[in-house]
Amino acid sequence: MDFNGACNGRNEQQEMTMRQSSRFVSRPIAALLAALSFLGLTPGAAYAHEFVVELRAVGDARAQILTEALRGFLLATTERDGHANEASNGHLGGLDVYIAPRPTQVAARFPDLRPVPPGGADFIAVIGAAQDVAAEAETIGDDTVVLRPGRLHDANRWAGDEALDAQGFAARYLAAYGQPASEWAARGYNAARRIDDAVRPLGGVDDHAALARAFADSAAGIRW
Repeated sequence: MDFNGACNGRNEQQEMTMRQSSRFVSRPIAALLAALSFLGLTPGAAYAHEFVVELRAVGDARAQILTEALRGFLLATTERDGHANEASNGHLGGLDVYIAPRPTQVAARFPDLRPVPPGGADFIAVIGAAQDVAAEAETIGDDTVVLRPGRLHDANRWAGDEALDAQGFAARYLAAYGQPASEWAARGYNAARRIDDAVRPLGGVDDHAALARAFADSAAGIRW
């Protein structure tokens, strides 16, 4: 066999080997994509692991309302899915959560509050009296998902000796902050738990319609 013939033979063999290797590599990738499709996920969605919520207090005493609500909210973010080397403000729905408080000056009262990643909030949770929340909601665009305050379920105990004896939210709040929980603290905690319930089955916050439906479904009250 001449030199050119030998080279051509080697090249054909190398091309065949590469095609076979490509098939072996593509099979697991195809299987992974099929699995993601079966689960209703896209490759991009599989890597979603965080979201930002703007916690907005309204009313004349908005700074105090936000301070108490944020304490309750933060307590909920520490209860599940924690891990070492936290970079966020905890977890809700299995995802890292960052909190953008409004009014912003309240953030100074929480030195451990982590900086919010660029890009803005994914949705807004409004805390305040019903009439103030309704007025504020009118100023928010229809394309923004808004979590309005929900009813505090009758089974949830957040004040009094009975609540402290139950070793639930009230006892954990007292241990964390050294003072009994207020109604605004309970409402902040309730908002966080509703977010947890909504986000966990969705696996993220990108489906705004599903998120809004989940928030509406929990407005009548959830048990802690």
